[in-house]
Amino acid sequence: MRRKPKRRIIHVRGRYSRLETTHPWAMNRLLIVSLLALGGCLNFDPPGLITFVIDDGQLTDYTVKRPIFDARGAVAVSAVITRHRHLSDAQLLAMQADGWEIASHSRTHIDEPGLTPAQLEDEIGGARQDLEAIGLTVTTHVYPHGLTNFQVEQVTKKYYDAGVTVGGPVNTAPFFLPALGRKNFGRTYARPGRNTLDYYETLVDGANHPGRWLIFMVHEVDSTDAATLGHLLDYIRARSIPIVTIREGIRRFYLTAPRVRSATITEP
Repeated sequence: MRRKPKRRIIHVRGRYSRLETTHPWAMNRLLIVSLLALGGCLNFDPPGLITFVIDDGQLTDYTVKRPIFDARGAVAVSAVITRHRHLSDAQLLAMQADGWEIASHSRTHIDEPGLTPAQLEDEIGGARQDLEAIGLTVTTHVYPHGLTNFQVEQVTKKYYDAGVTVGGPVNTAPFFLPALGRKNFGRTYARPGRNTLDYYETLVDGANHPGRWLIFMVHEVDSTDAATLGHLLDYIRARSIPIVTIREGIRRFYLTAPRVRSATITEP
């Protein structure tokens, strides 16, 4: 008698690309199942993308940096510390209306890996509540000082589509959210030889390939940095590389965004 096929349910947990299974399958089988489960979710077609995430939500995001982006028809992400705010409700709403993304940068900018579960809920989930109370749409959390761990990411996934850290290579699809890496821009935190237009252009050239996503970390900029930022935006635009927010980047790479996506397969 022909044996009845076994049916197993594979769940991709998290909002996009985390795979979890309780079955001890071989690695090649797991890889195949992962690709099948993600097939309707992950889009490998977009060209390279560029994003600028500006930390701390300083007033100069509105008065200095925004005009540089506006002059070139580009947008960025302003990451706000909700209990040490420098931008008014009206300014944040105006930036969002112009296509900018307003992200959480926690409530008090404390190192999150050392916090208790209750404190993480307050800092991460509470920051989203603070910003939503203004009328903002908030789907990204920027980790203070770029620090994260498993517990921090678990809380982040409850409230946001993505978390943004610091360092690492250029992000390459498929991304394992919520931990997107960034490259520093500007004199703040710059290493020797890595605050030049040539260096930033080299990073952009390396990201100008399908499935790559270069995210810059920006803080305060002096007059030299401001001029370099303008030239860099011109360089990116001349190469027709999209400059997007984190939310838009995720939308382009992921065709759907289920919290729990399931795929049923048949094993002979």
